[in-house]
Amino acid sequence: MKVKPQKIDYHDRTYIWEYNGDLSTMFRIENKDNIQDKIPNFLTKYYSLTDFNVDAFLNNYIYAAHPKELNDPFDSYSKLIDTSNINEKDIDFVEARLPVYINRDYILGNNGVNKDMFIEMFYDFIFEGTGIISMTDAKNQNPSLWANYTNNHRGFSITFKSESVKQIAMGPFKVDYIDTLEKLTYENKNFNALVLWLISIKSKYWSTEEEWRFIGRGIDKMYIPFQHYGREMDLKKQNRKLYLPENAIENVTLGYFFFNYDNKMLNNRNQVVVDLNKENDQELKIKLLNHIKNNNISLSMVFLNKKKLRFDSVALTYNFIKDSNTFIFDNPK
Repeated sequence: MKVKPQKIDYHDRTYIWEYNGDLSTMFRIENKDNIQDKIPNFLTKYYSLTDFNVDAFLNNYIYAAHPKELNDPFDSYSKLIDTSNINEKDIDFVEARLPVYINRDYILGNNGVNKDMFIEMFYDFIFEGTGIISMTDAKNQNPSLWANYTNNHRGFSITFKSESVKQIAMGPFKVDYIDTLEKLTYENKNFNALVLWLISIKSKYWSTEEEWRFIGRGIDKMYIPFQHYGREMDLKKQNRKLYLPENAIENVTLGYFFFNYDNKMLNNRNQVVVDLNKENDQELKIKLLNHIKNNNISLSMVFLNKKKLRFDSVALTYNFIKDSNTFIFDNPK
């Protein structure tokens, strides 16, 4: 039997949930510009140089984040949902879908439904099983992305094939940047469409990111910040790791300050020579560069274009000498 679709109209867009047996297509966004027909072939994600991020690269997974792990407190914010009309029947609706027992006395106080507790229950239901994967169009060269997400240009970016990421997550959905964020009223009949709307809007102040988002689904319950600690946290964080198919990566780009400035020397061939043993975070850099070389992954680096006063991403011709941990690349003209 065909399930009745759910629709929410907001800011010249229609957010739709319609399930006909195919999880990959049950969410979609429609508008006059047919934005979902313009999905880029390649999407880029920016990373700071950390153990966790290098591990994700080496082991070919993407982390599907809980909203509370995102850097904008208003991103997918629970208080964007207007709960003024919530009643006990709404609690029944959500509770029936939760895999854990809910203490109804905790939510139903002497003064009626505790709206804040209801939203937390809503979040438990939605984001214990799903997570957000944030990327940008690979053509977006805004330097603020390097500054904000790679520890001031010291990290790296990975460009993925969109079709490969679609194999592990739903989407991508183009983020809509709103001048003034407004609340939407919670209704059971639009429960699922509300989720798509919630993760697809952001303040206009983030518009330079030109973000596209995937909804990742875990195979089991996933980590929730401030609820899981210790070993339980470690185990549930594993479920937020979504493993990509082979050859999902199109390119890796190193930030402008990826190598220590005073550790770059020129040889007699005008090549840049970097002794990785003298680098900050040398172990992480060695692991990353070794993996790139061994898997023949296309490598680029950001350089400062002094004539046009901009950052340019330039493909590297390089050699990584593993025995001495020396990285040598042609100096771009």
